[in-house]
Amino acid sequence: MVARVDKALKADLGIAEGLAADNAYVLDPCCGTGAYLAEVLRRITANLQAKGLGALAGAAVKQAATERVFGFEIMPAPFVVAHLQVGLTLQSLDAPLTDAPIPSSSFVPSPSGRGLELAPDSLRGRGSPAPADRPGIFLTNALTGWEPRTTKPLPFPELEEERDRAEQVKQATPILVILGNPPYNGFAGVAVDEERELSEAYRTTKRVRKPEGKTAIQYRDFAEARADDRRQAMLESLHDPDIDSGYARLEPNRRLGVPFKPLAVSAEWFEWPALPELFPVSFPGAKTSRDGFLVDVDLARLKQRVAEYFNKALSHEEIARRYPSVLKTTARFDARAVRETLLARGGPEETGFMRFAYRPFDTRWMYWEAETKLLDEKRAEYRPHVFAGNLWLSSAQHIRKGVEEPQACFTTHMSSLHLIERGTLMFPTWLRADGIGTIRSSARHPNLSNITQRYLNRLNASVEDLFHHVLAVLHDPTYRTANAGALRMEWLRIPLPGWPDGDAADAAETLAQSAARGRELAGLLDPDTPVPGVTQGTLRPEIAIIAVPATTDGRNMSGADFALTAGWGHYGSGGAVMPGQGQIEERPLTPDEQAVFGGATHASPLHSPATFDIYLNGRAYWRNVPAAVWRYKLGGYQVLKKWLSYREQSILTRPLTPAEVQHFTDTARRIAAILTLTETP
Repeated sequence: MVARVDKALKADLGIAEGLAADNAYVLDPCCGTGAYLAEVLRRITANLQAKGLGALAGAAVKQAATERVFGFEIMPAPFVVAHLQVGLTLQSLDAPLTDAPIPSSSFVPSPSGRGLELAPDSLRGRGSPAPADRPGIFLTNALTGWEPRTTKPLPFPELEEERDRAEQVKQATPILVILGNPPYNGFAGVAVDEERELSEAYRTTKRVRKPEGKTAIQYRDFAEARADDRRQAMLESLHDPDIDSGYARLEPNRRLGVPFKPLAVSAEWFEWPALPELFPVSFPGAKTSRDGFLVDVDLARLKQRVAEYFNKALSHEEIARRYPSVLKTTARFDARAVRETLLARGGPEETGFMRFAYRPFDTRWMYWEAETKLLDEKRAEYRPHVFAGNLWLSSAQHIRKGVEEPQACFTTHMSSLHLIERGTLMFPTWLRADGIGTIRSSARHPNLSNITQRYLNRLNASVEDLFHHVLAVLHDPTYRTANAGALRMEWLRIPLPGWPDGDAADAAETLAQSAARGRELAGLLDPDTPVPGVTQGTLRPEIAIIAVPATTDGRNMSGADFALTAGWGHYGSGGAVMPGQGQIEERPLTPDEQAVFGGATHASPLHSPATFDIYLNGRAYWRNVPAAVWRYKLGGYQVLKKWLSYREQSILTRPLTPAEVQHFTDTARRIAAILTLTETP
């Protein structure tokens, strides 16, 4: 029966993880001794194996047992046995429950004088010494308590606590599956219910004056890495019999600013529209200058800090002691005056707590404040255009020397100025109708130039088709290699079939195919979007073996295993987080790993003789992170290493959660899928 319910969830409701899905709340209303609940937990464990959770499986099944798999039983004896059976089942699944210690104050000297015993009244008013990880099995009548009502007091506080917990499940939990004995063969449905800083002159590419005369420019590249070595090579070249040997004639491209160096650029480069010619409106990312106070991975911690900042009972001195950065006055920030203004107004504003694309694959929480300079650059013109359904793409006017990786991050959230290293400009798909608008306005129009709109109309294509085509182009290594020189000199340009009239043969089909690829990329680039076969459902074999959480003794992770203490990050000058060496071990692929990579459907850029194990600490690690995945960069950052640097326990001040360990795994698998998609011939 449990297997049939699991199959129905997958086949009929489209829930790929079945009973292992986070929204699969299960209830056995007459659980007896817990046989059905135990089988549900075993089925969840089996489903989790296909997700490649590795040593995280124990934490996941235990979370299910304590948070979303429930049983009701009215008889005390089977109720106790049900707790025992579920506890033993979890133990057999290597996910044992943790006992909460009884406080020492609960013990008194025994009458015999031979030690201590539990005081008779030590538990009164607080319930029995229940396990810290309590299964969701409750002593209750399954037929009552489903509607809020006034309840009569019970003779024992333990029974009142049990009733209240059961009614929380009955009245507030969106039960999806009901099963048990009698064998219900139906189940319930899902529960109802930023300032632009660049002037137009700066943003507009300008042609320089044509060089005069017939001077020939010769170029030779001294490629030695160190300056002293390059100088020595230049001096030695003076003794060559033919001093011109090694030099090549160079004709600088005037439209790229007369660069005195050969540049890789496509012949059609200047026939393509620049990104701002397609999407004319863009916004610099937000800059708080006080990230340590206004940005956090934990919403609760952020809300606590901000609430204290707005608490009139706390003096400036006390806030400065607790949070020095927010009460430190600078040339552009009068810290005390800002706080006094905001205290007089009142707050915080609940809508100010918002998701924040901080770094690639690192979305956090930010408190955005519309008034004062609490945020250094709040980007007031940017904020109204951040709304559900809007798609954003990062770019810079040009990239710095030596950068080869894409600069195009994808997000649906407000972004940091340093989402990419060069300084982020965010291009939206849609704009509020009045150009500035209000946060709550619903009218929108596409962020397109007139010529771009006409082009799309002729191809019967949408602004989102164009957006995803651009994303696909910018992540194409062939495009970046062929135009590497031009990308360092000016705005990137986008090849479009039949531009600007859309009259090329198969233009619509070509654009549609590229847009489909871009949509696939967008899903992989967005940590909030589950990707079947990569982060959701049954994973592709070559993906499932990547970055698997593991331990040196092969057991599940628990306790101190979640502490990231391998030296991945530390504070530098000014409180900036700097990446550390960490602990990484290079090893050959195992025969099983070689077989899976070698058996992939497509030629894989992931397949190399060696791989890396990335350590959280001395015991726990992520197994098999391919070199290409570990070294992957986006926007100037080595993605996985950057993420780890911010999560070192001395920086984060707490261990990782199972979800955060899984996030690293998912990110590594997303990167692997991106590399496979973009670099496979």
